Amino acid sequence: LYARALDISERVLGPEHPATATSLNNLAINYYDQGDLATAERLMRRALQIRETRLGPDHPHTQGSRQSLAVMQQQRGRPATPQPSDPLERFAPLLAAIVTVANGDTGPQEAVTQALAQLEQNGWMLRGPVERIWAGERDLAALVAGLDEQDAALIERVLALIASP
Repeated sequence: LYARALDISERVLGPEHPATATSLNNLAINYYDQGDLATAERLMRRALQIRETRLGPDHPHTQGSRQSLAVMQQQRGRPATPQPSDPLERFAPLLAAIVTVANGDTGPQEAVTQALAQLEQNGWMLRGPVERIWAGERDLAALVAGLDEQDAALIERVLALIASP
């Protein structure tokens, strides 16, 4: 049934939808419970990738998939994949999506806006500068005014990505 739910979710909602990640997560846990750790880990990695991109790294669903993946990796005798501590590395998929929208492809804009709102609840102040970037502003000093060092570094990275071919 979990495999059928995944198939339906992928067809109806798309392979990168958060509900598809939930189906992947459920199927991965099912395989884990059956002892097929390799398949469970592969599916959980995919669920985690979708959730990090669409929901953000600090979303509770993302954190749950990350923890489940760590358990699966430990069960297989492999070291758990650590979460990057450097925000530039940790938020790389989100920054890429921000740049995609800034370059005119509004496809990921809703998901990025949701992720930025989640991050804001955790103290990150990126939504305002990102919306100004999407509106065409490129003045780094104006965009980072009042931001802490980490937020400023992320905005600076977004501008660098936009400027690079």
